[in-house]
Amino acid sequence: MQYVGFWKRVLALLIDSIIVNIGIVVIAFAVGLISGILGAVGAGLELVGGIIGALGYLFYETLFVSSSAMATPGKMVIGAVVCKPDGRPLSMMNALGRCLGKYLSSFILCIGYLMVAFTKNKRGLHDMLAETVVVKKGSLQVAQPQAPVSNDSPMAAPVTTPEVQSQSLRDDNAQ
Repeated sequence: MQYVGFWKRVLALLIDSIIVNIGIVVIAFAVGLISGILGAVGAGLELVGGIIGALGYLFYETLFVSSSAMATPGKMVIGAVVCKPDGRPLSMMNALGRCLGKYLSSFILCIGYLMVAFTKNKRGLHDMLAETVVVKKGSLQVAQPQAPVSNDSPMAAPVTTPEVQSQSLRDDNAQ
């Protein structure tokens, strides 16, 4: 696998930030318009705006990274995917954990992001916490499941793979 470096990931983050901020501006405009019509003003709107922004990015990142694309639009532009170290895609919960880890990476003066430039597999703090890697899409190699090893003991039950089991079921149904 070829790991994606710091500057390409910065470009992907910049693209994603532009997309998310456009969405947030549209939502904030709608919220502002509705609150203006209803006569609501003040610090409450600023809080709502902050929550919309944080949740907007959280949903955006989580949904795209856990999708079959395995990447946000920014990562798609640079030809990268987010996966487990063995090449498996992320579950929704794993993608959510990675995204929450990005907030932690930001809170500590973005050191969590800077780690990408200095670690062996170009992993940031959020990647380490979620046990993920960002790789070039063309270099992705998904680990193949290994067939279970059978015990040669005469008392051991035979170990079969799902393909053998389904073939056995077809043979049994044919009789």
